[in-house]
Amino acid sequence: MTQPETHEPRVAGEPLPEPVVGRTQVGSHSASWLSWGDGARPTIVLLHGGAAHGWWWWFTAALLQDDFHVIALDLSGHGASDWRPEYTYAGWVEEVLAVALPDESARPVVVGHSMGGMVASVAAGHPEAHRFAGIVIVDAPVVALADESYLRSEEQFRTVRSYPDRESAVAAFRLLPPQSLVVGDFFDLVAQRSVRRDETDGSWTWRYDPRAFAVKEDRPVTTVPQLGQAPCPVMAVVGERSSIITAEDLAALRDLELAGGGDVELHVLPGAAHHPMFDAPWALADIIRTCATRWTIAVGRA
Repeated sequence: MTQPETHEPRVAGEPLPEPVVGRTQVGSHSASWLSWGDGARPTIVLLHGGAAHGWWWWFTAALLQDDFHVIALDLSGHGASDWRPEYTYAGWVEEVLAVALPDESARPVVVGHSMGGMVASVAAGHPEAHRFAGIVIVDAPVVALADESYLRSEEQFRTVRSYPDRESAVAAFRLLPPQSLVVGDFFDLVAQRSVRRDETDGSWTWRYDPRAFAVKEDRPVTTVPQLGQAPCPVMAVVGERSSIITAEDLAALRDLELAGGGDVELHVLPGAAHHPMFDAPWALADIIRTCATRWTIAVGRA
């Protein structure tokens, strides 16, 4: 890919800009989102991973807000969005479309991390995907998404863990899989926003619905066809030290890049693990910025 632009790093510890908080009605429930930057600028919509929420993108959004209108969505069952009786990838895609495409003029760039990258990949096959300026998937698997080993990796999120008070819950917050951090203060901010009080017994637990990790009938076996036939450009970002992306995933992404004629690109992020917003935030933001700038300019000329 074209080398990302290099911008001055934001100083770790510097206060982060507060977002606007909003909600969008999607059928019978509502989806919560955070917004930074000028709404008149090109839009980037950020999708979090499983058991996470929009605040995980706070540091990344701070690096992008001067150039873009940045929206971080809470998928249903996560963060401040409503819980649903059942969760499907199709349902999550509809939430993405409702927030990302509020009117006919919208041409957003959609960025998804991990499970959010899988949602973005499924969205690439939706009839409305031609309205996206582009899609970035960040350390998201693309093959064998329904095999037993992958399903077992989600089992840990189906177990409800409770703590006697807020402080204990915050102290227990961890990244899964574990990894090093370069913005530890940001990690602390995310931890503070990742717990909730259970109104039934007063205990504290995580800010997501464990039922969101029930086996879904529409879970894709692979998202390679959707990405290969996407009506917009696609960038796949993979952490060099990722423990999630397999050799098969990398091979499939390289094949897509070779066959895509420039519409599908692969970038391996040096030194990064599965959660680059914590260990490579400046490099990740530069990749997103470079892609979004190029793609939105191209859409404007179309």
